[in-house]
Amino acid sequence: MSWRAVALALALVYTSSCAGSERPERVVLVVLDALNAAHLGCYGDTGRLTPNLDRLAARGLVFERAFSNSTWTLPSTTSLFTGQLQETHGVVTARHSVPTDAVLLPELFRSAGWRTAAFVQMAQASATYGFDRGFDEFRYYGSSGESRWDALPEDALAWLRAHTGERYFAYLHLRRPHGVYDPFPRELARLEGGCRLVAGERDEELSRAGSFGERALDPHAKKHVAHLYRANLASVDLSLGDIIDFVEADTGALVIVTSDHGEALGEHDYYGHGDQLYAESVDIPLILAGAGVRLGTDRTPVSTIDLFPTLSELCGLDHSNRTALDGVSLVGRVASDAAPVVQRAIPFSARYRAKGLVSVGLVQDGLTVVLTPDGIRTRGPDARGSETDIADLTRLARDFRRRHADLGARPAEPVEIPPEIQADLDLLGCEGEE
Repeated sequence: MSWRAVALALALVYTSSCAGSERPERVVLVVLDALNAAHLGCYGDTGRLTPNLDRLAARGLVFERAFSNSTWTLPSTTSLFTGQLQETHGVVTARHSVPTDAVLLPELFRSAGWRTAAFVQMAQASATYGFDRGFDEFRYYGSSGESRWDALPEDALAWLRAHTGERYFAYLHLRRPHGVYDPFPRELARLEGGCRLVAGERDEELSRAGSFGERALDPHAKKHVAHLYRANLASVDLSLGDIIDFVEADTGALVIVTSDHGEALGEHDYYGHGDQLYAESVDIPLILAGAGVRLGTDRTPVSTIDLFPTLSELCGLDHSNRTALDGVSLVGRVASDAAPVVQRAIPFSARYRAKGLVSVGLVQDGLTVVLTPDGIRTRGPDARGSETDIADLTRLARDFRRRHADLGARPAEPVEIPPEIQADLDLLGCEGEE
């Protein structure tokens, strides 16, 4: 049975009307790092990689056209926490950290009396860069030390259970499916079939394909990279099963699942994320399920910068002291598919460098225009439509890129990186100071 059929069946017992009138008392925000939405069953994949996420989507709302603001973790997570484009908050290189004058989403929750906790596996979303602000508890899980990567799901579930009935905001940032591609052996064995490269001498090399950048691989190696990444995704889905079970049973809980950016698996002979601005780099999931959310799908173009105003309104948080908010509240669309859609062009950008021409994109309605150093790309239902629409959006994209051309050279205080964080950055193939 497809996830859409499951959703239709659930609608008989869990209607949008009963969900849409509730205000959440508990919010669980799950970020799965480097997740291209195309690999999820609820976004059309047929590989049955993500049964837990798909059943969550079946009882909630799936935004089918969600975009990340950036192509790598540090700026995109800052955007999620501030509701600002990276061009507004200015965190665009590894030299930058979260601005001290920025109001962060967890700070809003805590100032309203909610308990806040973070469980983070990604170094570039750690306290080193300022992401612990606003959290009563902030736990980092790395490749070494007392708290290892695999301990996060059990610890997070224990925390949720310990605070049953309280108002809380919990943030879970899981490293997978981001490389290193190190899936559970059972999941890899289930997905790889007769792949001739499994457990072979190239397995260790290909598990780091997320840091390859531009590189041509032979067909067998390219296919195996996809096996490893998809098994990584299946592994993190499996690890979230008990957490999803728990929050689904809580009628006062709202769960959001999204990502900070996508991941390329050899499309256009490019691997990983960062410099390129193809669809696989910025097309991410945005799933909301639980209190205050209708059941269904929505084709409205949205961005992770919209989560800040959406959660603020949905949970009754005061953000009147918040300036320069680039995102818009999606509460109307979350409650009803008849709500008006805000007409706007949503920007997204690749990695800024101190020198060089950054790739930028704009999506509006059914059209996406991407400016690269090599030219212009268009995609979407209207990509072959009105030449005037393409010209207008291209002009806006050029103006956007021109206004922010020097952003990568913006000075910043050096970030002091502890040895354990640097070790994780190196292991994950994350770039250091430029």
